[in-house]
Amino acid sequence: MNYAESIDIKGFLLCNYYNMKKNKCRFILLFTFVLLFVFVPTGCELLKAPDDFDILTTIDNEVAWANAANLNLTVAYPLEWGSSPQRGTGNAGDVRVGFAFEVEFTPSPAYSLIQWRAYETSLLPESWLDDPEHYLDEIPQLNNVILPIVGAGGGIGLFTINTTQPVTLIPWCRDMPRIIRTDPAMNIDDGLYNRMKNITIYFAAPINGSTAIFAPNHIEITMRVLNANGNPTGDPIHIEELFFRNPVLNSQQTMITIEVGTNAPPDHSEITVKIGTEVTSNLNNNGMDEPVIFSWKIMDLSHIDIDWWEAYYIEATRSIAFEWSLDGIVPFQVFYFLNDGVRQNAFYEGITDDLHRAVISNVQPLEISGVTSGRAETNIQQ
Repeated sequence: MNYAESIDIKGFLLCNYYNMKKNKCRFILLFTFVLLFVFVPTGCELLKAPDDFDILTTIDNEVAWANAANLNLTVAYPLEWGSSPQRGTGNAGDVRVGFAFEVEFTPSPAYSLIQWRAYETSLLPESWLDDPEHYLDEIPQLNNVILPIVGAGGGIGLFTINTTQPVTLIPWCRDMPRIIRTDPAMNIDDGLYNRMKNITIYFAAPINGSTAIFAPNHIEITMRVLNANGNPTGDPIHIEELFFRNPVLNSQQTMITIEVGTNAPPDHSEITVKIGTEVTSNLNNNGMDEPVIFSWKIMDLSHIDIDWWEAYYIEATRSIAFEWSLDGIVPFQVFYFLNDGVRQNAFYEGITDDLHRAVISNVQPLEISGVTSGRAETNIQQ
């Protein structure tokens, strides 16, 4: 960099310095940091910037943030709904219009977070906290905001507000059942279990035992048969009383256990549990807004036949490589049968969740045509 270029950069920064009256200290630090990059020799590794560091973009972002208007932000809600470190006015840090910031909220056990709402503070009546549904029913929500979508259990959300008017954020909650976990677990892909797997549902607060029953919109269990590749086929059939005992609620009324009956579900099947909206809280008669559904697979035969694969010969290692799709089912051993009926072991290599690869070593190119079938043994969870 020559002397003229360094003068241009210093002039640009000095010009901005005198315009940024609201944040002088922040700019002085940035100015000093830039001077180090301009004048320190390039051989100094201690002050070398990362390869993806764009100093001009960083300056632009800092200038834009410093020039943005401060936002008068309030986080408010009835105390029984839950807790937030940012509750009150001005507790979310230095919030600027048009820039993202975080707010955290954790609902009380008897409540579920439905959504975040944003209102212009001046429109809220003084007594709205006494009955939010009644007082806020006809007050318009702000639309020039970006609000996070979070689960019923709350957490940290990222917000952006594009108005200079004082704003109140409300974590809108309802007193209704909230499932905190299940066994088998929710939100797992192709979980494998044995036939005798019992079902357990954990709630954040007590529920009404009279609603924890096998019935439509209460608790339903269905089954579908799996094909050779582990994919469910056909329409689901109800198996509540066919393979399971009636639901049992614990003494704290926060856990439902459903045990496998005398006859267990068959191998190669997918089990689906639906906790419906008629399962209600013990504190009131409220049910969940939407049902909770989770599934798992029973693969107790310990192996799956592979009916599709692509094979090719690797000359450098004198081996045959096979690649196939098995929809997330992870083998721990793979073997193939040749035309003469001999079982040939293969070394398994995982590629992705649903694409697999196995290698047969020390073979000749012509043997690739002799493979007639394959089988993958799987890990089964108890």
